[in-house]
Amino acid sequence: MNRVENKSSKSSRRWGLAPTMALIIGGLVLSASIAIAALQWRTSKQLLSTLGMRAIDLNLDYMESAIDGYLTPARRQIEQIAALIEAGQYGWEDPARLKDLMAGAIAAVPQVGGMILLDGESRIMRAWRNSENARIAVDQLEPDSIARLIKELGKSSGNQGTYWGGIVRGEQTNDAFVNVRRSIQTAGVDSGLIAAGVTVGNLSLLLANISGEADRVVYIRYGSDRILAHPLLALSGAIEEDGEVLPSLDLLGDPVLANLDKAEAPPLDDATLTEGTSFRQISVRGTRYFIFERNVRRFGTEAVTIGVHVPAANVDAPIRQLYLSGVVAIGMVVSALLIALMVSGLVTRPIRRISEAAIAIGQLRLADAGNVRPSTIREINDLSTAFNRMLVGLRAFETYVPRKLVGRLIEYDRPDAIASESRDLTVMFTDIVGFTTMSEGMDAKEVADFLNSHLTLLSECIEAEGGTVDKFIGDAVMAFWGAPEPIENDADRACAAALAMIAAIAADNQKRSEAGRPPVRIRIGIHSGPLVVGNIGSPSRMNYTVVGDTVNTAQRLENLGREVDPDAEVIVLVSDATRAALRGGFDLRAAGGFQVKGKHNPIQVYRLFGGDA
Repeated sequence: MNRVENKSSKSSRRWGLAPTMALIIGGLVLSASIAIAALQWRTSKQLLSTLGMRAIDLNLDYMESAIDGYLTPARRQIEQIAALIEAGQYGWEDPARLKDLMAGAIAAVPQVGGMILLDGESRIMRAWRNSENARIAVDQLEPDSIARLIKELGKSSGNQGTYWGGIVRGEQTNDAFVNVRRSIQTAGVDSGLIAAGVTVGNLSLLLANISGEADRVVYIRYGSDRILAHPLLALSGAIEEDGEVLPSLDLLGDPVLANLDKAEAPPLDDATLTEGTSFRQISVRGTRYFIFERNVRRFGTEAVTIGVHVPAANVDAPIRQLYLSGVVAIGMVVSALLIALMVSGLVTRPIRRISEAAIAIGQLRLADAGNVRPSTIREINDLSTAFNRMLVGLRAFETYVPRKLVGRLIEYDRPDAIASESRDLTVMFTDIVGFTTMSEGMDAKEVADFLNSHLTLLSECIEAEGGTVDKFIGDAVMAFWGAPEPIENDADRACAAALAMIAAIAADNQKRSEAGRPPVRIRIGIHSGPLVVGNIGSPSRMNYTVVGDTVNTAQRLENLGREVDPDAEVIVLVSDATRAALRGGFDLRAAGGFQVKGKHNPIQVYRLFGGDA
């Protein structure tokens, strides 16, 4: 009897199959649910943080490109005018031609609201734009007036080349201007100054379009306490403030910027920003905001900062949602696991698509970066919508990106991958014959449309033959072959591009003739030789370009076209060095030896003809 009782007692202490399996399976499911939820939370948080910071960097890059694209044409115009005056092609002895030059310059660049040209003999020429066209006034001012004007602009002595001044308000309009200046040199001595004022009013409208959503605000700060552009200014216009050209942060009406001096830098977890970009946070009226800023340039003595502030909830709401899902998973075991798997699919799929698109953008493959589809999770859907809008903006500014250069930097994953070096390259210069006369009867839009069409036509011929467009100089194009990627037959490719231009100009002139417009005639110069190629400029502004006597010779060859055959539709002059480097068969005919500026001995010149010549 006791033995039976003992067996019964031992049996009662053993676990049954059902509770044992339930415990084992439940424990495994619970452990798996906790592990999966924790891993999913950590991974998704890292992905969201990294992508959020990357998106901020791309937005700031896009904004910086937009500002440069807005300001660069003004700098190029005054540099071209100064070069023409220094070369003796224009001067105060013929004020009518000088007036036409400034009228054409201001008409070609819509963002330029006014220009001022002065010399050391108390003469000044002012050009400004009203709502309909560009007005020109020629003034002879007293010496004390000239002195006050120079003081307002900032004296040019000690400033070499082109430089940006501070913000000023125009006399003819109430607009604020960023002014770019260049001293004019005659025989190595300052003999005058030219300045152009770029209106900043449209910058606020540009930033309003970039901001998009009402809770994200993009702005440009001038100095420490002034605002240069802000979406609020696009709606209300300029804010008047006694003694100041630009409104202060306090007067603007943006509570976040009004309390900017109270913002603090938070610790960053796994995500980091690009060097030079600052990240701060601040609480205003019970809402926490993230503030991202980057210094981009200086106007006069003041730094210009681009920035964006956004509610913190828009950034970390998806992370809180994931954390809540993990907590629920711990308490619901099997059901929590299924919910976690479902939430994981809802979160990771759009994040993975955004990550793939971001990688494509980082490699400048914008065509492969497709739009992200909407998500059922509100925060992820907001992120997808913002990402798609950012992609639209990047595609709009894709034409400003030097694809070959940036592609090589991305390939080597460091900014110093393209070092300056000496190479044998082939350089091409093109120029429109009589462009100034052609543009006199055009308004600003017609001039811009004509130049855009013409430069696109020539650029397609250059890029089709592997060439690199270095720069557009008014109506002229400078291009080279053999960099950044080496090309063995650079001379052949340059001549092939010139032949393509002959055919393209002929076809375009046929259309212009049918439309009753005058034909376009161009000159082309091609020269091969050693050059320094690489990043040239200052730490704040670099250009990938070529420098050397070969560039000057190519430009001289282009100018020789007016002597060899001034009435040709397209004349292509090739140097003896390029002719010697050619491998293919081209129809080259000797044009003779010419003495060009900068050369002690004459150079042998050949004319390149197309197939129908």
